[in-house]
Amino acid sequence: MKIAFSSALAAIVVLSCAAALRSADTKPPAGSARLLALGKQIYGRQCSACHGVGGRGDGEAAYLLYPKPRDFVAARYRLVSTWERVPTDQDLFDTITRGMPGSAMPSWGHLPAEQRWALVYYVK
Repeated sequence: MKIAFSSALAAIVVLSCAAALRSADTKPPAGSARLLALGKQIYGRQCSACHGVGGRGDGEAAYLLYPKPRDFVAARYRLVSTWERVPTDQDLFDTITRGMPGSAMPSWGHLPAEQRWALVYYVK
């Protein structure tokens, strides 16, 4: 019993350290015209089919999805860390990275961090 508890505690410590290191690696790059242009390009290629060209959640595939894709213009978000319900840049980055559980929003964690930050700046 004592060995199992020690092993579980060690695993929790290791996972906590890994999560802290991962979040330390995801510091946002400074916003720039280049990053905004990259975000626009990636959005058009990966996001507009669901979220729409104008970000209103009315893309060509939106009618097939439940729940409907997020309307960025209305700016009502679910996964936020602020009382004002306004997502921080990190909130948006995390949602792009992990996807939206219980919806058709996939994880985009396979994209390089710079591209995910570019999407954050473009969507804002």
